[in-house]
Amino acid sequence: MRKYKTLAFLSIPATAFLTFGSAYAQTLVQPPIIVPMPQPDVCGGYSDDWSANCRRDRNGNMVDGNTGNVYDPNGNLIRRGGQRPSRESQRGGKKPSSQSQIGCNPSRQTPPEMTQLGIGLHQAGKYQAAIDCYNETLKIRSDFTAYQNRGLILYEMGKTEEALLSWRAAFRILKQYPPNTPNLDAMKAENYLSSVVGLYQIKPDRTKARQIIDAALELDNRLKNTNFLRQNLWGNRLISDTQALLSSL
Repeated sequence: MRKYKTLAFLSIPATAFLTFGSAYAQTLVQPPIIVPMPQPDVCGGYSDDWSANCRRDRNGNMVDGNTGNVYDPNGNLIRRGGQRPSRESQRGGKKPSSQSQIGCNPSRQTPPEMTQLGIGLHQAGKYQAAIDCYNETLKIRSDFTAYQNRGLILYEMGKTEEALLSWRAAFRILKQYPPNTPNLDAMKAENYLSSVVGLYQIKPDRTKARQIIDAALELDNRLKNTNFLRQNLWGNRLISDTQALLSSL
């Protein structure tokens, strides 16, 4: 994810949108072309109904009905299916990591400042410290960059399911943005592409993956460029999986 600056993008004549309530949500890119766009989720693949595969426990955590994995409301894995809950999770989660205080201090920094510091740590390869900064931001407010970038790190750490949950949270934020939001197309395109690449590793579906990739590249064709992805903090694993998927379709 790039450090966003205000860039001039051509406005789309019609509003680009997605819905999860139907089997094929549609993204209106340029009339009269309508691209079918099923949105992936981690709890059941390309499910039309999130609640059919996920539920919340009494602590507000998300339980994946397919794997049994349990995630906190921010998308962090608490325990894998079949594991007994820890005392910390029964009490409502882990204590804040002391490492987050090394880089980010919520009492002294605003959420945008913590997100920017997270980006700097991310670029330096200090993944856990960057995640801690993104998490500190998300404790205060919902932030697309923090969710999207956290997903990029989690994917590089081999935590594909947690990455997908973070990207899904980022997608929910995108749905709330007005159509004239700067860089909206670029943000949507990156979120779509990272999500479908991650999901394809868990539940391959060539037809629907092709639909999402086409819509993402229609919004921002620069995503084909490896150097562009690296500038946006994509790591080696995600780039490799993206290139493999693009070449296979």
